Amino acid sequence: MAEILTKHINMKLVTFAGAQSTGKTTLLKELKSILPSDRVEYVDEVTRRLKKEYGVNINEDGSVLTQYLIMADHLQNALRPGADGTVLKVLDRGALDGLIYTEWLLKQVTEEAKEVDWLKCHRHAINIFNLVKSKYDLIFYTDHADVEVEDDGERSIDIEFRADVIRSFKKRINDFSPNLFDRVVVLRGSVDQRMDTILENLQKIGVAV
Repeated sequence: MAEILTKHINMKLVTFAGAQSTGKTTLLKELKSILPSDRVEYVDEVTRRLKKEYGVNINEDGSVLTQYLIMADHLQNALRPGADGTVLKVLDRGALDGLIYTEWLLKQVTEEAKEVDWLKCHRHAINIFNLVKSKYDLIFYTDHADVEVEDDGERSIDIEFRADVIRSFKKRINDFSPNLFDRVVVLRGSVDQRMDTILENLQKIGVAV
């Protein structure tokens, strides 16, 4: 563990966070066009990859297994050292997202036996988030305003589900704010306005843009 932490001293770690269809992937693509990949490691969203690799359900149909797999990936993404010369690692999603979706799924459980499994999974998600939250130099939270829901065939387009997740994000960010200090940056406005905010905050943590 000491070796892993040492290798992370000079590399900054940032993650996007937010409900589905709030513009994270669009912003990630924009950032890739600005910051070269020879200095920056980009990690795409884990959920869709895990769906393809393991055949698990995602979104509002996610299972306990889905969430365990997702949180394991978030843990590894936060601790895995970057390649030599990497100054920044950018995650499409992070452990905060995994925790929020786990909490939403827990609320949907009605059978007692299943609830016990989900309570254990929720505790695990909280533990993972607490382990890695200090590793994130910035958490870019994408506000839902000005972003329309798009159907890409994989993300959920259930408006009520999205609204519930947004409320959960806002509550959790407010709850965690005293411990996350100023690491949470809310992105609002047009894509250009959001990109300006991203680049400005990357410069604040020492990343040349």
